[in-house]
Amino acid sequence: MAEGFIAIGEIEHAIARTKELLWPFNRSIWLRLALVALFIGGGGANMPSGSSWQTDTLPPGLEDSLVQALPLILLAVAGLFLLALIWGLIGAILQFVFVDLLSSGEWHIRRTFGLRAGKGVRLFLFQVGLLLLVLLLAALPAAVIVAPALIAGSMVNISIALAVLATILVLVILLIPVAIIEMFTIDFVVPVMLRDDIGVLDGWQRLWPIIRAAWKEAAVYVLAKIALVIATGILVLLAVLAVFLVLGIIGTIVVIAVHMALGSLLLDAVAAAPFVICALVILLLVQVPVITFYRYYGLLVLGRLAPAYTLLP
Repeated sequence: MAEGFIAIGEIEHAIARTKELLWPFNRSIWLRLALVALFIGGGGANMPSGSSWQTDTLPPGLEDSLVQALPLILLAVAGLFLLALIWGLIGAILQFVFVDLLSSGEWHIRRTFGLRAGKGVRLFLFQVGLLLLVLLLAALPAAVIVAPALIAGSMVNISIALAVLATILVLVILLIPVAIIEMFTIDFVVPVMLRDDIGVLDGWQRLWPIIRAAWKEAAVYVLAKIALVIATGILVLLAVLAVFLVLGIIGTIVVIAVHMALGSLLLDAVAAAPFVICALVILLLVQVPVITFYRYYGLLVLGRLAPAYTLLP
């Protein structure tokens, strides 16, 4: 029964397309896709965690040092936040560039990047708005719990604990629908936006009737994508661990030898730098077949669900 679903049948075709594109090895294509993987290959952010320190338990002089360093700390945080925004914006634009590369076969990232910047900005703003909505919904239960304690002039630990638990619970509940929305946006809405030259919300208006008419296919696609992410994640992890183990052993031997010969931490860092750079490059190259397969897979399924949005030749 499962073989009758489009999302299952297109897995094999996506694998075949990926092999056809990437093998035999073409350095130009691989390096361009590695650049794309750098920004859209996935990643996560750690939520800031609380601390159990109290001001009166700080070591003498530390509080004054923290106060003096506060402007630099705030500047560093602002810089990291700005970098994250720029990174996310570039990644959003490259989602469209990636589809263009695979659908046209013309590997001109810089030219296509400028052409798709407007749509990338719209996608980025949609993603930011979705994130802000999630954070707002997650903060509401915490506000309801904490507000009475603030009004009463007291803030007991149990109120803080309940607020934190409520926020985490809401985030967990929202995680699944938000992840599905993001997945459909990247996999299906982005190609629709390119095909019809429209924005994100208009793209969702075009896509929604397609999903509603083939809701079983859409559900199978979600389940298949989850299974594929788990499977490819394990394979990538094993490959990365193997490569990093070899580089780590060789790099450690080289750094120890340099340190014993010269005894300089600066030279140790210089000796380790090539291995770190090599590890990062390999990590990106390992991601290339994965992101290529996923993008082909989404485009193939969309083309089968709605032939008008067949972008692949």
